[in-house]
Amino acid sequence: MGFKGNISEIIQINFIGGTVEPPNNTPALVNAFADFTIDSLFNLRAGQFIIPFGLEGPKPIPKNPAIERAFSTRKMNPYRMFRDIGMMAYGEYSFINYSVAVVNGNGANVTENLYRKDVLGRLDFTLADGLIAGFSGHIGNFESDTVKQLSRQRLGAHAEYKNAPFHLRGEVILHDQETATDSWEQSIGGYFLGKQEIAEKWEAIGRWDYHEPDNRNNIYQGLTLGANYRLSSFSSLSLNGTSAISGW
Repeated sequence: MGFKGNISEIIQINFIGGTVEPPNNTPALVNAFADFTIDSLFNLRAGQFIIPFGLEGPKPIPKNPAIERAFSTRKMNPYRMFRDIGMMAYGEYSFINYSVAVVNGNGANVTENLYRKDVLGRLDFTLADGLIAGFSGHIGNFESDTVKQLSRQRLGAHAEYKNAPFHLRGEVILHDQETATDSWEQSIGGYFLGKQEIAEKWEAIGRWDYHEPDNRNNIYQGLTLGANYRLSSFSSLSLNGTSAISGW
């Protein structure tokens, strides 16, 4: 529950609390940010917001085709509720859309404990009607139980095609992080999702998901199948079933 709206011609407020986001689905502050609409080329957002990396992550759960984000998306995301506190610049020009954020690096509702910030960015290209492709990047730092400051980085590529009755989406993510000073581990993951309208209000979805850790133990492959029934443009009923083909 919360509110959002304009408080002036250029300032919009978004303040929402709820229980719909992981990790624990406990009541928490979800969004708390202000948008400063300056120009289509350049706008600012400040506060606690969803970080701009990939496709599934920046979409609130109710706006994603599946009930839960893919295992690979969640496993390689370091932020609580896919959100953090900071500032973001975003805009669009012709067929290009960009977002660049500087955030604390600790996730939602957590105070800063490192003086260095995380930097994230996403670049999208509209290639045709309903078709986008793009890249994401993330450079940052974090604190482990034994080391005060370690480095991490992510690279991602994504594409999406939406043209009723079809919706196709795919992502690949590469994640590197230090386990100790000058010692790194790397993981890779991704998914492919398809959704099709099968009746006026019914949708069928399917998603294949993959995650491979550095040591190649517990390689995960999963399959999600489900259906959505649209009650209105703002609400729906969903049923998903997920099966781990291998790992976890």
